[in-house]
Amino acid sequence: MSELKDFISNKKNLISLLLLGIVGLALPLIINLVQKQQIFKSRADIAPITFTGENVSSLPNGTKIFRLDAKGKPAVDIDLISPIGASSVGIGTTI
Repeated sequence: MSELKDFISNKKNLISLLLLGIVGLALPLIINLVQKQQIFKSRADIAPITFTGENVSSLPNGTKIFRLDAKGKPAVDIDLISPIGASSVGIGTTI
């Protein structure tokens, strides 16, 4: 018993025991986190902003063109799509 008391009373040994305890507790947690499956989702697979409506047309290269309506304004609808959740409802706006 006195050997154990002498071993713990030494400052170097006490620090070593504390570090060993911390590593011993952290190692199972780290292994558990590493084993969990990660979800890799590409954020570039969909366009986050899409222009739609009667006054929008596309060129062969994919460029969108806005035509003016009868009032001389480029009225278009905008669809906003979030890469982290479900797609949102289209919002009708006038630019």
